[in-house]
Amino acid sequence: MDKRHRHIVKTIMFGGWLGCLLVMGALSLTPDLFTAGHNEDKNLHMLAYAVMSAGAIVILPGKKMAITALFFLFCLGWGIEYAQSIIGGRESSVYDGLANVMGIGIGIVSGFLIKLGYKKPALQTRPGI
Repeated sequence: MDKRHRHIVKTIMFGGWLGCLLVMGALSLTPDLFTAGHNEDKNLHMLAYAVMSAGAIVILPGKKMAITALFFLFCLGWGIEYAQSIIGGRESSVYDGLANVMGIGIGIVSGFLIKLGYKKPALQTRPGI
Protein backbone atom coordinates (compact mmCIF):
# COMPACT_ATOMS: atom_id res chain seq x y z
CA MET A 1 0.00 0.00 0.00
CA ASP A 2 1.49 3.33 -0.97
CA LYS A 3 1.72 6.38 1.31
CA ARG A 4 -1.39 8.07 -0.06
CA HIS A 5 -3.60 5.03 0.50
CA ARG A 6 -2.24 4.57 4.04
CA HIS A 7 -3.11 8.17 4.82
CA ILE A 8 -6.66 7.68 3.52
CA VAL A 9 -7.11 4.48 5.53
CA LYS A 10 -5.77 6.11 8.71
CA THR A 11 -8.05 9.12 8.20
CA ILE A 12 -11.08 6.86 7.79
CA MET A 13 -10.10 4.83 10.86
CA PHE A 14 -9.62 8.01 12.91
CA GLY A 15 -13.00 9.32 11.77
CA GLY A 16 -14.60 6.02 12.72
CA TRP A 17 -12.96 6.13 16.14
CA LEU A 18 -14.24 9.68 16.74
CA GLY A 19 -17.67 8.57 15.53
CA CYS A 20 -17.67 5.74 18.10
CA LEU A 21 -16.84 8.26 20.83
CA LEU A 22 -19.71 10.53 19.79
CA VAL A 23 -22.25 7.72 19.47
CA MET A 24 -21.23 6.19 22.80
CA GLY A 25 -21.44 9.57 24.53
CA ALA A 26 -24.86 10.29 23.05
CA LEU A 27 -26.24 6.84 23.91
CA SER A 28 -24.87 7.08 27.45
CA LEU A 29 -26.75 10.31 28.11
CA THR A 30 -30.06 9.43 26.42
CA PRO A 31 -32.74 8.93 29.10
CA ASP A 32 -34.65 5.64 29.25
CA LEU A 33 -32.79 4.28 26.23
CA PHE A 34 -32.64 0.66 27.12
CA THR A 35 -32.69 -1.65 30.07
CA ALA A 36 -30.22 -4.43 30.51
CA GLY A 37 -29.54 -6.77 33.36
CA HIS A 38 -26.77 -5.92 35.81
CA ASN A 39 -24.11 -8.15 34.23
CA GLU A 40 -25.03 -7.29 30.64
CA ASP A 41 -24.74 -3.59 31.39
CA LYS A 42 -21.25 -3.97 32.88
CA ASN A 43 -20.16 -6.16 29.97
CA LEU A 44 -21.36 -3.52 27.50
CA HIS A 45 -19.40 -0.85 29.38
CA MET A 46 -16.24 -2.97 29.30
CA LEU A 47 -16.68 -3.80 25.62
CA ALA A 48 -17.28 -0.19 24.57
CA TYR A 49 -14.28 1.17 26.45
CA ALA A 50 -12.06 -1.75 25.37
CA VAL A 51 -12.85 -1.04 21.71
CA MET A 52 -12.32 2.70 22.08
CA SER A 53 -9.03 2.38 23.98
CA ALA A 54 -7.65 -0.33 21.66
CA GLY A 55 -8.60 1.92 18.74
CA ALA A 56 -6.72 4.81 20.34
CA ILE A 57 -3.56 2.77 20.70
CA VAL A 58 -3.71 1.30 17.20
CA ILE A 59 -4.84 4.38 15.28
CA LEU A 60 -3.24 7.37 16.97
CA PRO A 61 0.37 8.14 16.10
CA GLY A 62 2.87 8.45 18.93
CA LYS A 63 2.74 7.51 22.56
CA LYS A 64 1.75 10.98 23.79
CA MET A 65 -1.42 11.09 21.70
CA ALA A 66 -2.43 7.57 22.74
CA ILE A 67 -1.81 8.31 26.44
CA THR A 68 -3.75 11.57 26.14
CA ALA A 69 -6.65 9.73 24.46
CA LEU A 70 -6.65 7.05 27.19
CA PHE A 71 -6.70 9.74 29.87
CA PHE A 72 -9.56 11.42 27.98
CA LEU A 73 -11.47 8.10 27.90
CA PHE A 74 -10.93 7.66 31.64
CA CYS A 75 -12.28 11.16 32.31
CA LEU A 76 -15.11 10.65 29.82
CA GLY A 77 -16.22 7.45 31.55
CA TRP A 78 -16.38 9.02 34.99
CA GLY A 79 -17.79 12.27 33.58
CA ILE A 80 -20.64 10.43 31.90
CA GLU A 81 -21.38 8.59 35.14
CA TYR A 82 -21.56 11.92 36.95
CA ALA A 83 -23.76 13.42 34.21
CA GLN A 84 -26.11 10.43 34.46
CA SER A 85 -26.69 11.26 38.12
CA ILE A 86 -28.03 14.66 37.05
CA ILE A 87 -30.12 13.52 34.05
CA GLY A 88 -33.59 12.20 34.75
CA GLY A 89 -34.22 8.64 33.57
CA ARG A 90 -30.56 7.61 33.99
CA GLU A 91 -28.78 6.07 36.95
CA SER A 92 -25.19 6.65 37.89
CA SER A 93 -23.17 3.70 39.17
CA VAL A 94 -19.68 3.37 40.58
CA TYR A 95 -19.65 -0.17 39.17
CA ASP A 96 -20.26 1.21 35.67
CA GLY A 97 -17.24 3.49 36.12
CA LEU A 98 -15.13 0.56 37.30
CA ALA A 99 -16.31 -1.48 34.30
CA ASN A 100 -15.19 1.40 32.07
CA VAL A 101 -11.75 1.35 33.69
CA MET A 102 -11.52 -2.44 33.28
CA GLY A 103 -12.48 -2.02 29.63
CA ILE A 104 -9.72 0.56 29.17
CA GLY A 105 -7.24 -1.91 30.66
CA ILE A 106 -8.42 -4.69 28.34
CA GLY A 107 -8.23 -2.28 25.40
CA ILE A 108 -4.66 -1.26 26.26
CA VAL A 109 -3.50 -4.87 26.24
CA SER A 110 -5.47 -5.63 23.07
CA GLY A 111 -4.22 -2.51 21.31
CA PHE A 112 -0.59 -3.34 22.03
CA LEU A 113 -1.09 -6.92 20.85
CA ILE A 114 -2.71 -5.67 17.63
CA LYS A 115 0.14 -3.21 17.11
CA LEU A 116 2.71 -5.96 17.65
CA GLY A 117 0.93 -8.05 15.03
CA TYR A 118 1.31 -5.23 12.50
CA LYS A 119 5.07 -5.22 12.91
CA LYS A 120 5.58 -8.94 12.31
CA PRO A 121 5.21 -10.51 8.87
CA ALA A 122 2.23 -12.82 8.46
CA LEU A 123 4.31 -15.73 7.22
CA GLN A 124 7.97 -16.17 7.83
CA THR A 125 9.63 -18.43 5.32
CA ARG A 126 13.02 -19.93 5.79
CA PRO A 127 15.06 -21.07 2.84
CA GLY A 128 15.33 -24.83 2.48
CA ILE A 129 12.11 -25.71 4.27
